[in-house]
Amino acid sequence: MVRQSRLGLWIGVALGVALLATCLVLGLAGTGEKPTRLALEITARWSFLLFWLAYTGNALAQLTGWKAVGGHGRECGAEDEGCERTHGFQYIPKS
Repeated sequence: MVRQSRLGLWIGVALGVALLATCLVLGLAGTGEKPTRLALEITARWSFLLFWLAYTGNALAQLTGWKAVGGHGRECGAEDEGCERTHGFQYIPKS
């Protein structure tokens, strides 16, 4: 079982990376249609990577010996959910 404090750390890191990527894109390129789309694409790809690791982590660990991802499906799944929150908030209409 995963300790709650460790799970919160994983979610916080994933959320922080997604927020940082979004802020960098929107801060450097502006808040127009193309930069907003780029920020959405970046957070979508980051979220997909976390989902993919949650889904295939044990298989990767068994096939390649990469023990860092084995048995961490719950953490990667929680990270994916944290990243999705940033991705979802980008759809809020700008007035």
